[in-house]
Amino acid sequence: MNLRPGTRTATLLGDAERITVRSGHHQAMTKVGKDLVVAALADDGVVEATEHPHRWVVAVQWQSEDPAGSAEQRAALFGGFAAACAQARPR
Repeated sequence: MNLRPGTRTATLLGDAERITVRSGHHQAMTKVGKDLVVAALADDGVVEATEHPHRWVVAVQWQSEDPAGSAEQRAALFGGFAAACAQARPR
């Protein structure tokens, strides 16, 4: 899968250009929602990640929780989410 440079998703995953993920879909996104940008594409053109360019909204379609996948990538995605939640929490 190819990550779009400069996206939050790519940054979370160490500014990688390409990663290997478990991804098999019988349904896929054909139109990206308003205000979202594509952050990752499969080789066949399927959108695998979207995000909001200004708010902490990251959505991945691959099975990031799959224990057969990269534990480092899983930790990076969930860690980024947890850090954003902690930062947004009222004090």
